[in-house]
Amino acid sequence: MKWSISPLKVLLFYLFFLFSLPFTSLAVNSINATFDDTQAYTHYVPAQFIPGQVVPAGVNSSDRPYKLHGDINAFKVENSGTVTGATLATGNFLRIVDMDDYAAYGASFDFYDRSYNTGCVKVSWDVLFEDYDSFDFYYRNGHADDPAHPAKSSIADIYTSGKLIYFKAQNSVILKYPYETNKLMHFDTYLDLDNNRWAVVLNGMVLFNDADIMDAPFGSFITGYGNDQGYMDGAMQVDNIEMVPMDGCRWPEIRSDCNIQVPDPVLVLAGTEDYATTSGNFTRYRLYVKNWASIPSDLFTAAPNLPPCGSNVNSSRTWVDILDGNGDVIYGFCALGTNDGLTKIWFARKKGEAPPAQVKIRLHDRLCDSYYESNLIDINQDNICPDMPAPEVEFVGVQGISFFGEEYEKYRLSITNWADYPESLFVTSSSLPRCLLGEGSRTLVKVYDENGNTLKEDCGIVDPAELADIVVPVHNIVSQPAYMKVVLEDRICGQLVESSLVSLNNASLHRLQISISGSGRVASTDGNYVCDSSNMTATALCSFEVPAGASLTLEAIPINGSSYSSSFLGWNGACSGGGNCTLSMGANATVEAKFGALDIPALMMLGPPEGIHTYSYSPTEEPVLSSTPGECKPFAVGDITGGTLALKVGLPPFSGPVDIYLGYQAMAVNPFEIYLIVPQTPIGYTSAPLSSTGIKAWAQARVEPLFQSFYGEIPVSALPAGTYVLYTLVTPAGDLSSYYLWTTTFNLP
Repeated sequence: MKWSISPLKVLLFYLFFLFSLPFTSLAVNSINATFDDTQAYTHYVPAQFIPGQVVPAGVNSSDRPYKLHGDINAFKVENSGTVTGATLATGNFLRIVDMDDYAAYGASFDFYDRSYNTGCVKVSWDVLFEDYDSFDFYYRNGHADDPAHPAKSSIADIYTSGKLIYFKAQNSVILKYPYETNKLMHFDTYLDLDNNRWAVVLNGMVLFNDADIMDAPFGSFITGYGNDQGYMDGAMQVDNIEMVPMDGCRWPEIRSDCNIQVPDPVLVLAGTEDYATTSGNFTRYRLYVKNWASIPSDLFTAAPNLPPCGSNVNSSRTWVDILDGNGDVIYGFCALGTNDGLTKIWFARKKGEAPPAQVKIRLHDRLCDSYYESNLIDINQDNICPDMPAPEVEFVGVQGISFFGEEYEKYRLSITNWADYPESLFVTSSSLPRCLLGEGSRTLVKVYDENGNTLKEDCGIVDPAELADIVVPVHNIVSQPAYMKVVLEDRICGQLVESSLVSLNNASLHRLQISISGSGRVASTDGNYVCDSSNMTATALCSFEVPAGASLTLEAIPINGSSYSSSFLGWNGACSGGGNCTLSMGANATVEAKFGALDIPALMMLGPPEGIHTYSYSPTEEPVLSSTPGECKPFAVGDITGGTLALKVGLPPFSGPVDIYLGYQAMAVNPFEIYLIVPQTPIGYTSAPLSSTGIKAWAQARVEPLFQSFYGEIPVSALPAGTYVLYTLVTPAGDLSSYYLWTTTFNLP
């Protein structure tokens, strides 16, 4: 998905009056900066916006290495003592804020030297976002008063939207990164002008170091914001902006193995188990690091160049020590291998012997001599087998859904006292049995109807908060339940608690029907009701059963496609206009949300095949859609040259019903077999060998467009080398005598 700032926002970002501030107001260092023009003030500047002396008209500012563009009311240069809330540092900093009635569309603060043509330029700054809106950091290849470089083309961009930072080069977003408000962020960025490469280091962590940028000199760094409407909710503080030319970008320095962010481990007690050895009987105390996936797996690679662990010369880079409450080491692990080993650590005591009252763990990265310490946890019977209150269950509602032509009712239950269950009850372990839905969580969640029939069994819940929304699909061909109950089973301690039967009587419910025209999402702010449509040319219809008298607020969220940007146009039905839709469910209600594509015409339809037509094409990263069959490239493979296989299928809408078949062939695995990708009931998909199952369709009697991803992003290095063939077959519904057959082939070395 591509993201971009609107052309109007970019244009308005620069169309403002010029003025300057005293250099002492901001901690800025720039090399050989010069100005040719004289700055003058023609606007009244309220004292509360720019404290201190304002440069009088006619004063030459050529000795100051920065200048300010924009509506002056949108800026403050403040001392930390004048700001309530978090600040970057003591002293002065630039604050770009929402002034509501004063702000006008946007503003920018422009730092520059004469354009650099060779070598490397390092640009650094500190930033703290007080709230979020549309903030921008641009690198440009010149400035208007430089005759040699009059253009202001963008070399690379950094901008925010919502709570994500976007990094953009060559008109493509190369990375999205989340940020928190009121949290210090330090950026070191490197522009390699000899090789047209870009690197970004955030708080010491390398985000990327080889982005392709425009071949152009570098002349200015601009920080500020732009906004289409002229009213914003955001504010940010910027300080310590520095532009430093270097002979060359020092890539090895920012590629250091020690230049990574490692969170402190979050430890919970996962239970106990008794076992016997030739030395006697013991009790093992199992520990679990809840945030193990956030701790880089590279920390646990074999490190033969570091001191061995006993006779193990390939022990891991990072060792794990288990400490008691006094800080004494009681056990340890020196060869976990990967970060998921943090889910399987333990210590033991002879059976009947009291364990330490408290324990914690400490990670020692021996390569960088860094330590990361967990929280202390209590080791007592209440913590090993905590009390489990009976679940208090409410019926939220029911929604009719369809999975690949099969009709279901999706019942939604909520355990309202979910916060009473300790997190340790929902740790996962490979030693616990898996089930259809889940990876082996300690606590099994089962849902029964009034006759004791099992409707759902889920051992994949890993956080108590997930109990607040339990979804139970029931096929329409079976008798629908009148009551349900929920049972929780602690599979380590053998505890079991159950709720009372909950009535599913629809008499106390009203039906909410949501219609979406275009590509977007309608979601209630409580997250209980969500309806999606990802096709700009299709209409989605969702229905929900909502408790009578409930008050709902619905949000309309555009969903961008691979070839268009979506925009919310407004509501129809029970709501109108823009903004959020608020409903009081005193009766059945119907709302329609309309979305439109920006500047992209709707796709023309593709007619069902008449006769036999075969097409082959070179592999593409994204599907290519067309109303001409020979121009379609439906099966895409992602960036395999960049090391990632990402299978996606895209087809335009059809003017008549068709059946769609998807298949693949891996010569290195079995050159004599074609595998079909087929839907799986009730949800998902699976692979089926053509030789044993016969031909099966991915979709039947379909007319709407198809956009589907399979298997996620797969590292090419994980696949066998050889030739792979992808097939897309489209036939008239129920008729194999005519077809379109598209084939693409790619090779992995």
